[in-house]
Amino acid sequence: MPDSGPAAEYHRAVKMTFRLFLLFVAVLFGARYLAQRDAGGTGPEPWEGRYPLHSSSSQGDGEHWVGIETRDGVMGTRFSAEVYASGEETGRSALRAAWRRIHDLEAKFSTWIPSSLASLVNREAGRRPVTVDLAFLRVLDICREVHRESDGTFDPTVGPLLRVWKPLATLKTMPPETDVRRARELVGLDKVVVDRAARTVSFPADGMALDFGGVVKGLAAQEATAAAILSGADSCRVNAGGDMYAAGDVFEVSIRDPDGGPGDVLPDSTFRVRDAGVATSGNYERYTEIDGKRYSHILDPRTGRPVPDAVVQVTVIAPSGARADALATALTVLGVEDGLNLANRLRRVEALFLVREGGEIARRATPTFPGILR
Repeated sequence: MPDSGPAAEYHRAVKMTFRLFLLFVAVLFGARYLAQRDAGGTGPEPWEGRYPLHSSSSQGDGEHWVGIETRDGVMGTRFSAEVYASGEETGRSALRAAWRRIHDLEAKFSTWIPSSLASLVNREAGRRPVTVDLAFLRVLDICREVHRESDGTFDPTVGPLLRVWKPLATLKTMPPETDVRRARELVGLDKVVVDRAARTVSFPADGMALDFGGVVKGLAAQEATAAAILSGADSCRVNAGGDMYAAGDVFEVSIRDPDGGPGDVLPDSTFRVRDAGVATSGNYERYTEIDGKRYSHILDPRTGRPVPDAVVQVTVIAPSGARADALATALTVLGVEDGLNLANRLRRVEALFLVREGGEIARRATPTFPGILR
């Protein structure tokens, strides 16, 4: 029998007052956060404190305020944002805008985040159409474009293959051929069903999975620079674990020496870019050796197996950060001859292949690499 009487009414009133107080506090702080965010203010972001800060510095160069900030663990790699602005307040606001865009994209496309839209699609699209937004459809369009250009060597539906081959690094044993074949049957961007009117994505079979790791870092680099400049920066460069975009001014870029350490630069490899993306894909860091044979982390969607250990590294320059990122993977899978043929056919795309010949690193590139200043 429920409590009744004056005491019960008093307790109910106290509880209701407390709940209303909590609701008021939530609305107040939510409004303050949204106001600060829209104004480029300094209020806390939901992602702040989640990522180790590798370095942060600012200084004046006589004409500009310069801000450089690096974060570890973003999209599984290290991101660095470099901003040049007319003053410190403008520069810091631009840096925050850049990071906000990076983390917004991470929250949407990272399959490592269970609450991301990409994770939701992977969980549910084999059972029912999943509603997505225009940004998700635009990324799928970029993937389809590069998939078509590269004869399927770039394919974001490699998720099932990644699940099969990922244990290779720790188990040091080859996956069963039946597992590879079964996963390969679930791969194919042409299988993904998109209803543009309803803005939904669905898979014909449960177990299919999208992985945007080969495109979203380049996209994030480009969109972060755009966000920084819209917030008042004169120029900005964002490096997303080797995928870079530079906007607003001329920036020097150097290619890493695959035979050296993380900070070593390939001799005679420095060039300048502006309003362009530069992406590098290679197998010299992430690979596994079994019985003396090296297996790359880069998979060929057509065969379901790691790409042959022929190409050491590929660097691509393109007007779009997302396309540069995706094409770097595609050219690595295609190999030197077919990769150069594709790069030469594409407008404003240049590529440099590093291959090992007789124990030495040899260079093969498109005729105008690194090309004219953009």
